[in-house]
Amino acid sequence: MPAAQKRKAKRFLAAGCLLVTLLLAGNLRSFAREDSSRAHTAAGGGELIFLLDTSVSMNSQDQDRAAIEAIRQTLYSLPSGYRSGLVAYHTEIQAAVSLDAGAEALEQELEAMEYRGYTNAGEGLRQALDLFSAGEGVERSIILLTDGEIDMPDPQQRESSRSLYREAAEEAAGKGIRIYIVAIGTKPGNPQMHIFDGAEATGGAVYWEGVSGSLAEILNRILTERLNLPLKEISQERSAGEREDAWRISLPSGASRIRLVLMSEEELGPVTAKCQAESQRMISGKRFAAVELERPSSDQIQLCFEKAAMPAISAYLLAEYDARIQATAQCQIRELERSTEEVKKNIPPRYEHFAELEIRAVDAADPERNLWDPERFEGTEVAYTLNGESRQGVIEQGRIRTTIPADDIGQAEITVEMEEPGAVWYISQADPVRLEKLPEPVFSPEPDYRPLWGILGLLALALAILALRGRKRDAAATDTLQSAVRGKPPFSGKLNLYVVQSRGDEDIPPQTYRLFGRAPGQVSLRRILDTCGLSLGGKEADRIRISPGTEHSLIVTDQAEECTVMRGAEILRKETGYPVYYNEKLTVTFYEEGTEIEIYYKSLKPSEKEETG
Repeated sequence: MPAAQKRKAKRFLAAGCLLVTLLLAGNLRSFAREDSSRAHTAAGGGELIFLLDTSVSMNSQDQDRAAIEAIRQTLYSLPSGYRSGLVAYHTEIQAAVSLDAGAEALEQELEAMEYRGYTNAGEGLRQALDLFSAGEGVERSIILLTDGEIDMPDPQQRESSRSLYREAAEEAAGKGIRIYIVAIGTKPGNPQMHIFDGAEATGGAVYWEGVSGSLAEILNRILTERLNLPLKEISQERSAGEREDAWRISLPSGASRIRLVLMSEEELGPVTAKCQAESQRMISGKRFAAVELERPSSDQIQLCFEKAAMPAISAYLLAEYDARIQATAQCQIRELERSTEEVKKNIPPRYEHFAELEIRAVDAADPERNLWDPERFEGTEVAYTLNGESRQGVIEQGRIRTTIPADDIGQAEITVEMEEPGAVWYISQADPVRLEKLPEPVFSPEPDYRPLWGILGLLALALAILALRGRKRDAAATDTLQSAVRGKPPFSGKLNLYVVQSRGDEDIPPQTYRLFGRAPGQVSLRRILDTCGLSLGGKEADRIRISPGTEHSLIVTDQAEECTVMRGAEILRKETGYPVYYNEKLTVTFYEEGTEIEIYYKSLKPSEKEETG
């Protein structure tokens, strides 16, 4: 046995003695240190370097190449947005695979890996740091798999490697790169071993094979507990009469990609998958299998195992969604209530502007496909920001709705975050939504009647005289007086009615309703339609009222529940009066009977007024 290996064996023996002492004292502590001070982003993007010790002693500690198998399994457990690389070291660097090389290049290097030479971890860590990109806001991690301490052919080289390792670990800590160390084939020992300083310096953790689980389990724990990747453990579904050597697993709908990873402590044997998808790929190892699906159209996948005695299997699923956020806004206006004093003083009303926002998440490749439509999202809370303010929304009927004041806001900027067990969402945020404010109605103050009091007395005298001319003339005079007292302007103009759509698609000729000369006051749409011989609208038409306004306008108020009234392209709000001027159009739609009427407000020619008179 070489002298270096003898020294390593002595250290391992001493570590075993220390472990027994700690167990007897009841003070064994885990070197997988928990650190809740740093919040990892559970996202599909990041950079991960596998740093593998390939020194000669690994031939005995990793005879079945479980470390290489665990790296392969981890590689195919990562989201597609993660970039991974590899550095393998012994006395020198045996292999270095960049973050952009891809899984195939990394697989080739792992296949050709040999365990020989010493343990130059300093140069290995230095090379690993050089592979990372220089950008900001990226989660960067190193997983170091090793079976022992830094060791080189002579003391000077050993100390040089240790010094380089310390410097590289300090640099990693300064860049926010965490190092997770997996100790292979050994028991917990001396925590002062130099190689463990990398985890301590960077806020990472040390895991011991056997104590913390198998290598595959440890790497899976690092992904889920440390990198916060949302791998979701799932179970098979079985119906009566189904084969024992087949699994059936439900798949989430709408996913752009799905990764399914199977793990076992025994050899799996050949595995086949049946599923409808745009593309499908199976990756096999001794103790793991991974299935990659692109845009699956099936809601289930069936896995068939050829091994006669099926081993115990753990299954993990990761779904990825390519989503785009769509946001729309409908602006509205509401009149604020005025006090009695304000009404008496003819103070103009004040209005508030607000916008009803609607947020959806659609498939980036198919904008007509709403990813929030499935029932599993109904009632789900979603975090989002609105103009920088953090909010919580609830998905209802495939969308999030909210109402905001819009008096001093020109646009709404919305960003959405989605966190779902077993899923990664790659989200393209919505463009800012412009808030177009509606114009405020023109204020028409009530006239001041006090100067007319004297005139009213004269009108009363005139009424007494006119009473002698007959009951009909007296009634007309009384109506005129009451109209003047109330201060309401008279009707003018006419209404041209066109039935655009009716029950049974009847062809109904246009109708005209004269307003000029009629007594002031409200008139219902039903009365107008009845006068024109149109039996349309029913009770709903009776709740649409028209009254004369100033400057030859009409004031239209919609109090109906089962219809929509539009002034041009604007929908009239219920219980609110809207002015309509000459040559403007109203469109009335009655839902129940599927009727649509267009009403045009027109002025009368002088000759038409004479005919009316």
